[in-house]
Formats: sequence, structure tokens, C-alpha cells
Amino acid sequence: MASISNCFVSGTFNGLTFYVVNGRQLVRTKTSINKQRFLSYPAFARLRQYSEWLKLASPIASKLYRQLLP
Repeated sequence: MASISNCFVSGTFNGLTFYVVNGRQLVRTKTSINKQRFLSYPAFARLRQYSEWLKLASPIASKLYRQLLP
């Protein structure tokens, strides 16, 4: 993963994906996984299940976290 300075590009161009994380512009090679592949391939079945569990657990964890004392 490379870091780019003084460049404000976002998106995928020529097989490279440009994005910003914590104020730093980063670039990486484009991934071969797309939404259709993620939703249909059996290899991603367990990851889809974990995603569903996280969708259920996240609001619960958020409510518990907000009740903690500082």
C-alpha cells in the first residue's frame, strides 16, 4: 500500500483504487471481489454469516457502551 501526497483522487482507475484514511491518501490494487461474487460464491458463506451476526450485535454493543461510566 502506497501513500500519496498533494493528490485528491478517489475511485478506481487502471486497476488501482485511490482512497483516504485518517487524512492520508492511499492507493492499492483493485480487488477481484465484487458484490455479486460475495453474495453467490459458497466460499464466502461463513463471512456472510459473520456479517449478519455483526449487524445484530452492533446496536446492542452500542447501547451497552453508552451506559458505561467514563
